[in-house]
Order: sequence, then structure tokens, then C-alpha cells
Amino acid sequence: MRRTVETLSASYENPEEVVKWYYENREALGSAQSLVLEEQVMEWILSQAQVEEKTCSFDELTEIRKTLNA
Repeated sequence: MRRTVETLSASYENPEEVVKWYYENREALGSAQSLVLEEQVMEWILSQAQVEEKTCSFDELTEIRKTLNA
């Protein structure tokens, strides 16, 4: 969590003050916590995914995409 807050604060003129602000502001800290949770969920999903390469034509690919968007 601290690493995320520091990363978010790094681009500001006084990063230490921004870090302090995050920890004093529950809403801001909650937003940072949501980012951390989202990142953890994505890492877990990607670790569970199994990728299978398949050669197909452009027409087949567009049909697959139509089916997924339906």
C-alpha cells in the first residue's frame, strides 16, 4: 500500500506532503487501496489464465468477436 501511495505522489513537487495527505484523508487512501486491490485481482487472473494460440483468418476472428459482443 505504501509503495502505491509513494508512486502516486512521486510526480508532485513535494511528494512527502502528498503521502502525508493520503494517510490523513480516508477517501484518498480508499482510492489508493482500490487501485492496489484491482492490481492484485488482475495479477491473480493473469496467473490463472491459460493461453492457447490458434491460427485463424480475419473473417473467423471477426465472427468470434461478433459472438463475444452479442
